[in-house]
Amino acid sequence: AKGQRSSWQKFSTQGGNTSTKSIMKMVKTLAPNLMVSDMDKSLRFYHDVLGLPITLTVDGKNGFDTTGKVMDNTVFAKLESESGELMLQERNNMLGDSSAFAADIKVGGSITIFVKVDNVDQVAKSLPSDTEVVKELTNMWYGMREIYVRDPDGYVLTIASELPEEAEPTAQ
Repeated sequence: AKGQRSSWQKFSTQGGNTSTKSIMKMVKTLAPNLMVSDMDKSLRFYHDVLGLPITLTVDGKNGFDTTGKVMDNTVFAKLESESGELMLQERNNMLGDSSAFAADIKVGGSITIFVKVDNVDQVAKSLPSDTEVVKELTNMWYGMREIYVRDPDGYVLTIASELPEEAEPTAQ
């Protein structure tokens, strides 16, 4: 009925319940783990192009390396920035780890990842020529300059940097 709040509005305006608040205090990191079809290609994109340092790799025999070295037969990798983590896991390895996915699941999906960088123009120039650009470089009304691209597995990344004060938006 008109004037009544949905349960979500009631929940969000009341700040959640006590048990949710205490659970949230326990969460230390929230990081996507992307299913990838070609680990080498994905690492080249996220490490070489975007500059994310590799902090952990695991090979197919559960050996691991924390020096940034890419191991032979790497099936899992963790990359980190100042404010977050990204995990990459080879498709067959992820399927073996979890029964949450059907065996015929396709890599890629309905997720976008926002990546804030110092200079989006520099990143855009360094993208491999076969990178699919979903949305060209655009100055957004909310003060960001962004480009939307697909990574090697089809995940959409919004790569962005803050606009200088004097820059004019080109999109509303």
